Amino acid sequence: MKAFVAGLSKSGKSTLSKHATARRTDLEYFSVGNLLAKAGGILPVETFADALFNQRLATDLFLQQLSQKHQLIDGHALIETLEGPMPVPDMFFDELKPSLLIFVQQDTNELYLRRVTVGKIEPPAELATLIAIERAVCQRIAVRLRIPLTILNAPTLTEIASALELRLGEAQ
Repeated sequence: MKAFVAGLSKSGKSTLSKHATARRTDLEYFSVGNLLAKAGGILPVETFADALFNQRLATDLFLQQLSQKHQLIDGHALIETLEGPMPVPDMFFDELKPSLLIFVQQDTNELYLRRVTVGKIEPPAELATLIAIERAVCQRIAVRLRIPLTILNAPTLTEIASALELRLGEAQ
């Protein structure tokens, strides 16, 4: 099984994903951002061109990640650039071939408070719109690839682990 966890920056997806993988020895954690940082990706992403470069690089990096273990990939379905939001290109998900998509949706006010600490200051209404766009992109990906989509609203550490346990049980 290859699960992809999406959500806006500071939604908690990395913390949740790391916790879930720490509970299982048969589950590997990968962060798209960390892989890009190590491989010379363009960070922070400022333009659509930067985002496309990173997605091609991430695709190549994941094609090299051959593993017998289940994989949990922490990333985004929507890339926030200075030019505006950009859905991750279809080719990334076509090559990655996830078998499960998990969308982590955080309360708008909570997400606003988390993002302010790192200098991301969008009005709450704009942030709510970005959440809706990322969720819609995840829904489209799941429908297009015919894979399950699990939407977790302000999940606890236990909830993401439980969602994965259920899917891992089905995969065996």
